[in-house]
Amino acid sequence: MMVKGITEGQLPERSFSEGFKEIKGRFGKITAFFFVTNAIKGIFRQIGQVINKIGTAIGGNVGNGITSAIDSAVQTLLSYLCDCCLAWTFYRKEQNTAIAACEGAVIFFKHGKTLVRNVGRIFGLGAASFLLIGGAFFGISFAIFYQFPGIFQGLANEILEVAARNGGEVPNWITNTTVLTAFITGIGAIVLWSFVHDVFIRPFILVGVMKNFMEAGMKDTPTEKDFAELDARSPRFAKLHRSI
Repeated sequence: MMVKGITEGQLPERSFSEGFKEIKGRFGKITAFFFVTNAIKGIFRQIGQVINKIGTAIGGNVGNGITSAIDSAVQTLLSYLCDCCLAWTFYRKEQNTAIAACEGAVIFFKHGKTLVRNVGRIFGLGAASFLLIGGAFFGISFAIFYQFPGIFQGLANEILEVAARNGGEVPNWITNTTVLTAFITGIGAIVLWSFVHDVFIRPFILVGVMKNFMEAGMKDTPTEKDFAELDARSPRFAKLHRSI
């Protein structure tokens, strides 16, 4: 239904039933798409692996931090890219599913400069939602929990007793009720933000990302020449292209 809204400018009157009908009618194609996505993900992981060499070269905690940040960013981008490729397969109704999915990868590479703004949208709105939603929950919850230090002092004592019985050690900050309260509240804030972000914020971001992606593809549908250019860049893509 998102694809229909973007490509046709409006949604059907009964969006839910129409969406269910589309999925039911194209179940085979959707299943085939998810087999292809593993190959598509492999292509884009090559980008992350190349950049990760920077973190490896730096080494130490800084290098590990860079590598971890790159991995997280690549995984986030991959999830949006796969959604866009799936949208493209819905748009290209008469095209083979595997070819349509590969066309999606070509669109990303061919219009990379145009689609770079998607990166800012993804991470900018993600960071904003984290600060606003997670921050609000943390601030309100901490202010409430801080009024009951006895509960967290009891929790700290329980943790220490369990650790002592099992011969383990716990960080010193566990005995600090303020820090322990902040730690537990922070975990709760992250969990809540993750739920709200996935259910409400991510679909909003995806519409904007998908709109840019679909417009780029519709204006300039990939050709065999475009496929050949990506074949030269990525051996994995070339192998997938030959197989289909």
